[in-house]
Amino acid sequence: MVGARVKRGTTLPRMRSTIFPSRTPVLPLGLYRLLVHSLLVHSLLVLSAGCGNTKKIPPADPPARAKPASGEPSSRGANPEAQTASEALSASGTSAEVPPSETTQALLNRAAAREQSPAEYSVEFNTTKGSIIIDVHRAWAPRGADRFYNLVKLGYYDGVAFFRVVGGFVAQFGIHGTPEVNRAWKTDRIEDDPVRESNTRGRVTFATSGPNSRTTQVFLNLGNNQTLDRMGFAPFGEVRDMATADRLHSGYGDGPPSGRGPVQGRIQSEGNAYLKAEFPEIDFINTARVTDTQRKKRGQKSKASKTTSRKKESGQTKSGQTKSGQTKSGQTKSGK
Repeated sequence: MVGARVKRGTTLPRMRSTIFPSRTPVLPLGLYRLLVHSLLVHSLLVLSAGCGNTKKIPPADPPARAKPASGEPSSRGANPEAQTASEALSASGTSAEVPPSETTQALLNRAAAREQSPAEYSVEFNTTKGSIIIDVHRAWAPRGADRFYNLVKLGYYDGVAFFRVVGGFVAQFGIHGTPEVNRAWKTDRIEDDPVRESNTRGRVTFATSGPNSRTTQVFLNLGNNQTLDRMGFAPFGEVRDMATADRLHSGYGDGPPSGRGPVQGRIQSEGNAYLKAEFPEIDFINTARVTDTQRKKRGQKSKASKTTSRKKESGQTKSGQTKSGQTKSGQTKSGK
């Protein structure tokens, strides 16, 4: 009888379960398991039915769609609910509907960007704030000078934004306005150069996220940043006049969470459409052109010309003095 007292020494039947206290009605173990399983299944069905009518909330920080993973610093930021142009292309599975322009096709040809730069050359940026001229010295950082030279020749920096301008620190640029171009260059890294010059005000340096990770991003030193030297940032050039660089809009500051500037990941995946929509005061490089590749040679010729001119003038003076001396000597003799 269920619930009856059991005399000492009496063995309980093996068919009964002993997981409950002796005063509780006992169920066979198999039946108990079946009941628990049914309750769990019923609960899951109820929950799934209730979630079916709930609006899906997009994550605040989706991973970037650009592949493969980049060597650039990762960034975090909010994602708009509207579908971006890059997302639309990804969803279609092909970019055939929006064929790349001839300029974009040229920028995708990374094999054409392997030329060695001149020993000395200059680059002029025509920006939304005016002209910025950079004098590059290949001896300072050969690999960096070569990469910068080839990117400028390809037209890579045309239409590129100064997306990170922190007053007294840096003005950074180099993420292209076309996502397809960013995907092509994101992993085309160059090896480090030894740091031969210091990151003083006006020096131009490639950004890096670690050893041998330089790609396309560059910054202008708006202040004296010698602390960057021991971190491996190797300057390859210098701004000739900092007046325009100092006028670049710095109101947005650094990117999140330090400031309210653009998120690098979104520039990579959405391009200039994101920047122009959410950062209307941001400054851009309209065009970037190599303007002088013979600066050093002309400088040497100029010095040689000045030296030759001085020698000629010196020779003429000595000759004139000699003739003058002879004339005077003749006059003296004649007077005698």
